Amino acid sequence: MGCHQYFSHAKAMQYLGYRPIVTLDEGIQRTIDYLAKKDKNCKRYKKLVNDNIAQNSTVEDQKISDSHRNLVKEDTDNVQTKNERMNN
Repeated sequence: MGCHQYFSHAKAMQYLGYRPIVTLDEGIQRTIDYLAKKDKNCKRYKKLVNDNIAQNSTVEDQKISDSHRNLVKEDTDNVQTKNERMNN
């Protein structure tokens, strides 16, 4: 059985008045940019960038696939409706 740990800054906010100065997305992008400037030949950087590109393209591919599926369904529904009107 695996162990899952989740981190939160809620107590730091509550007790210390901590507020993040950047969003999570901006922090991740800053990290990627820093690693790119630091050492472009770094294996970790290459893996991070390649994984990020692969994940984003997978998400985009899924969005395109979902959009295409919806368009096909709409076209099919429209054809069925036209056929029903013609038969009545």
